[in-house]
Amino acid sequence: MPKTFPILNKYHYWRKDVPRVLVEPHEPQALRNHGQTLKQLSERGGLSPIELYCIVRNINLFGNGVKLWITEEDAMQMIDEWILTDVNISGNSVPRKI
Repeated sequence: MPKTFPILNKYHYWRKDVPRVLVEPHEPQALRNHGQTLKQLSERGGLSPIELYCIVRNINLFGNGVKLWITEEDAMQMIDEWILTDVNISGNSVPRKI
């Protein structure tokens, strides 16, 4: 299995994937939000930054209006912070910054 997970995004200046270790612990939330496994989501092109943010934070994407309070840019910034602080330094995929 690849070490990265693909990102669907319209921003060509931002990352095309994230370390798989960031999303693997959150597969149950992926199933709740999308009805698909991470493998299935990966095969269809991945997740948008907002979808990824919701999965990692265990937020029900379709039940609480998250798209009203987080922008794509904010989601990308948080994902970058998680990767820089948690995945690359400690190997821990649980975000410490909120």
